[in-house]
Amino acid sequence: MTRDHSWGIRPVVGLPLTDLPPEPVDSEHMRILAVWNPLYFQNPHGSTYAFHQYYLQYAVPGFEEKRVQGHFEYADGRREAVAMIKPMLRFDPSNRRLLGGESSYR
Repeated sequence: MTRDHSWGIRPVVGLPLTDLPPEPVDSEHMRILAVWNPLYFQNPHGSTYAFHQYYLQYAVPGFEEKRVQGHFEYADGRREAVAMIKPMLRFDPSNRRLLGGESSYR
């Protein structure tokens, strides 16, 4: 078993602050994509492994930041880090629900 110990944050909770300038990330043009996958696999030969990944992308016109964390974890204790993830996801334009997709990684 593997576990994510993060508590996360909740933006836009409570009344807006009135004594600070607006944050650029609060723009209506801001795009945020967060993907978190804790997965557990068993191959046909019976061995097991886990895969965790967390991908976070912030983008506004003229600026983009991506953060990636992840590992494959094997029953023998080995861990292989994930260096890059490229999500290729499809969303319903009317409600932004995930319709499907795939990811490539290395």
